[in-house]
Amino acid sequence: MGSETTGTNGQSNGSAKAPGAAGASSPYADAKRFFIGLTGEDRRWASIMTRVAVLCLAGLVASLALNFYLASQPRLVPIFFREDTSGTLTPVGQGGTITVTQSSVRAALARWIMTARSVTSDPTAQKEWQREASTLIARDSSAQASLTAYWTANPPLELGSVRRVSVAVAYVSPVIGSDRTYESEWTETWEDPSGRALGAHRYHGVFTLAFSTASRSEQAIYDNPLGMYVTSIEWTEKVN
Repeated sequence: MGSETTGTNGQSNGSAKAPGAAGASSPYADAKRFFIGLTGEDRRWASIMTRVAVLCLAGLVASLALNFYLASQPRLVPIFFREDTSGTLTPVGQGGTITVTQSSVRAALARWIMTARSVTSDPTAQKEWQREASTLIARDSSAQASLTAYWTANPPLELGSVRRVSVAVAYVSPVIGSDRTYESEWTETWEDPSGRALGAHRYHGVFTLAFSTASRSEQAIYDNPLGMYVTSIEWTEKVN
């Protein structure tokens, strides 16, 4: 009985030492705990950095989308000119981005009528007017054919030796129901080389316009800052 009790107590004592042994400190146990803690910290930082990377990627995608959107929007660059006494325009610099307004279109079309129809005895100025008028004509359009036919029948450089024609635009106005068609009336005053009046003629014209924001050269921007192009021309003399 005594030995059995002793054996039982001995067994119990051995069982009681097991939990203590499991929780005992040793170099291996310390290293294991350190490794587990280090791994957990790495995982926590990896999770944080993954979230940061996802946020950065989302911001990059949003930025690229915004840049693509802004790049696809039309941009018009106003150009400032200086006009000398002979009527020659010289570009002096660019302004900021603007929106094309009806008043700017009307002004540009009035200027175009003047350059297309005026005649001067100065061949240099005449060539510049013709060049300026040509830059606002849409290529391969009916307007190009009409203007070429008009200049062929009334060659400005040849007429300049016998008469001068000054153009005074009365108005330029959009045609009701259209944002691309404008009508205008103007008076052409004829003079001989000495300045003697030869008469005045009134004209009415209807013009169809188109606008392009495609990439253009620096000189094209100077010549046509609004990106406005005349696509069709109808003009006739008014008989009183």
